[in-house]
Amino acid sequence: MNPHTILIVEDNPITRKMVRVALEVEGYSVLEAGDGQTALEQMAQGAPDVVLQDLLLPDMDGFELVRRLRGMPGGADLPIVAFSGYLSKLEQARTQSVGFTDYLFKPVEPSRVVQLVQSYLPPEHEADENIGRGRRILVAHDDPLNLKLLKVRLGRLGFGVDTAADGVDALEQAKLSPPDAILSDVLMPRMDGFRLSLAVRLDPRLQQVPVVLFSAAYTEDADRALARTVGASDLLTSTPAGSELIETLLTALRTPPPRLEHPVELTEEYTYRLIRQLERQVSLNASQGQRLALREVEMSILAGLTHTLRATTAVRAILDEVLHRSLDAAGVSKGAVYLLEPDGRARLWSHLGYPAQEESAVAEFFGQSGLLVEAIRAEEPLIVPGDKAPAEAGRAVLAGAGAKSIVIAPLLAGDVPLGALVMASVNRDLGGEWILFAKAVGAEVGQAVRLARTLSLLQEQQEKLERTIDTMADGLILSDRDGRFTVANAAAEKILGRPAAEIVQRKYDSSVWKVTTVAGEPFPPREFPCISVMQTSQPVYDVEQVFQRPDGTRVTVSVNAAPLRDAAGRIAGAVTSLRDITERKRAEKDLAAYAAELEEFAFVAAHDLQEPLRTVLSFTQLLGKRYKGRLDAQADQYIELAVGGAQRMRLLLNDLLSCSRARGRIDPRPIASEAVFGRSLEALRFRLEETAGTVTHDPLPEVLADPAKLDQVFQNLLSNALLYRGAESPRVHVSARREGAWWVFTVRDNGIGIDPAHGTRIFKMFERLHPKHEYPGTGVGLAICKRIVEGHSGRIWVESEPGEGATFYFTLPVLEAAGQPEL
Repeated sequence: MNPHTILIVEDNPITRKMVRVALEVEGYSVLEAGDGQTALEQMAQGAPDVVLQDLLLPDMDGFELVRRLRGMPGGADLPIVAFSGYLSKLEQARTQSVGFTDYLFKPVEPSRVVQLVQSYLPPEHEADENIGRGRRILVAHDDPLNLKLLKVRLGRLGFGVDTAADGVDALEQAKLSPPDAILSDVLMPRMDGFRLSLAVRLDPRLQQVPVVLFSAAYTEDADRALARTVGASDLLTSTPAGSELIETLLTALRTPPPRLEHPVELTEEYTYRLIRQLERQVSLNASQGQRLALREVEMSILAGLTHTLRATTAVRAILDEVLHRSLDAAGVSKGAVYLLEPDGRARLWSHLGYPAQEESAVAEFFGQSGLLVEAIRAEEPLIVPGDKAPAEAGRAVLAGAGAKSIVIAPLLAGDVPLGALVMASVNRDLGGEWILFAKAVGAEVGQAVRLARTLSLLQEQQEKLERTIDTMADGLILSDRDGRFTVANAAAEKILGRPAAEIVQRKYDSSVWKVTTVAGEPFPPREFPCISVMQTSQPVYDVEQVFQRPDGTRVTVSVNAAPLRDAAGRIAGAVTSLRDITERKRAEKDLAAYAAELEEFAFVAAHDLQEPLRTVLSFTQLLGKRYKGRLDAQADQYIELAVGGAQRMRLLLNDLLSCSRARGRIDPRPIASEAVFGRSLEALRFRLEETAGTVTHDPLPEVLADPAKLDQVFQNLLSNALLYRGAESPRVHVSARREGAWWVFTVRDNGIGIDPAHGTRIFKMFERLHPKHEYPGTGVGLAICKRIVEGHSGRIWVESEPGEGATFYFTLPVLEAAGQPEL
């Protein structure tokens, strides 16, 4: 991983992203700043290794920013590259020497940016600070900033460094104190690098001192040959801070310098190379002038495009603005923008310079729509007339457009053709240099069109989502990773009694929200669930909370919350839903009170009915015994039916009273469950005799339970098993096993079993799944068991298949602390 950090100061997000991606691919760490203030804040946190800085920033002048960066810690020797699309600004930066190390005209290929950055960073071996220890280097350069950078760079490697502003100064210093090597620029006032190298070679005291020349202007093989002729170890065509320069210097220090076999005079060859360099510079400047003119036009278009994208995402408005700026900046009077339709045809979206009556002709591209589509599909700019344009079709288009020359620039989003920007000049030829211009503009406009379409679609989807959210009956609140609320729908406003403006962009504040947890505590009381789920990464469900509205009223809310994650799986926020259950809770409270009244009434009624029922049963049984056989058979049957009905009524009343007692206070204590089981078994002895049943059991554990309530559970489960008539002799087996903090008791019988689909119904009050003649119970016993077990924080369930018997399970807490259990 590359350890170097690059700071990009650029207000255009597209350019910033392009450069960042190119550098990150090479392993660099990249910091971004969209304005000068952000750049200063980044610098205050630690100086980067290289800065790429735009000259036009939204909050301060680029020259002011570089001055302030130089004055910060680590800024004096920092490579800062002026990065601009305006030639005039770059020239101003060069001439005023405001503190930039280098200058880069944009737009530029990403690879060029990477090369530039690499040139200002040390190679791998430069981590060795002792590589130059004990050696002194004389550096000659007429640019003070580059001179300072080289001095710092070499100093980090352990070299001692002397500096000279030109060749004359360098030669005088070398004579006074010969260095180990000389680094010299070629183009310098008074004495250039070639003459300096020759003077060193001709001086007997300096003949063993190697001279390394560098130049960004002398780049031909003949220039390197001339350097060898004058005794230089090498001539490098690189920037003065380039890593190749350091490598060459180290090689020169290990290798004896070239020896002059015969006297050398800088006459014809030197003069020719100098003239050749001047001619080359003039030619490059002329070509560059043409390119820079088009670049200025291109940047003007792109600047307007960026401004338009900030203002709107409507594709037509963007294309109208793009076309207007393109024609105005390029100095042409007519043009149009076409986009490809799904059927492959090119549709006119915008045009300028043509009257309304000619719009249909423009829409058909003057009868040559096939040429237009072909140019778009080719993904390469097309100039008409030109070698790549069909002659006949080209003449027809020029005649219809009333133009001397036309450029068709395909609009591309990556490799996908979207349409074309067509610019027509009435009075001048749009030459070959327009190819690069059209390609660059077409790519940028194509990306803008795709971006506008995407943003428009996202905006449409967002509006749909917002409308959907606002129609929800439940409140919905979204929060970011910092806990700040970002969305609150209309239902949330109603539930909380606060407008969205008081919710959104704020963090949760318990003193303001005044929220309390009223049922369970999966997170700390008075804390909003979104805070908890982001801390624990776990969702919470059906948590009841009470919120106090600003007007003082209180609302009970059922809250669900879950974390939101980004594409990398990291928690990016939370979603919280709110359901107003105030009325439901009030109804539940009223219903519970009513149920309690009914239960109390049933208890009193059952208790009061016991005595008269006992009288009826006793006298009915007495009548049966006294008159049995003395009356007719029908009378005996009536008496038997009356006795049976009274007995069933007594059983029902006993179960109702037991159920009421099961709701009573539970007093758990350490007990020996086996002793309780023994008492339960003794109480059921008459039923065992009646059914000829058997009950076996494994050793049962010590538990934490209410002994009276546990006795009820054992009796009811055993009675339930013995009452089945599905087996000739009912058999029941009881056992227990430990699972963590719970004892799991098992009661297994060999009865007729039940359908698994009815496994939960049997625990409901008065629920009986078999006819009375198969199961003569009241349907209350298992409901009593459920209430008692859940009162111990345990649970009860059944596993059964028809004809396979049934196995009941219930759990009780483990007795952790040592102690003497009750018997």
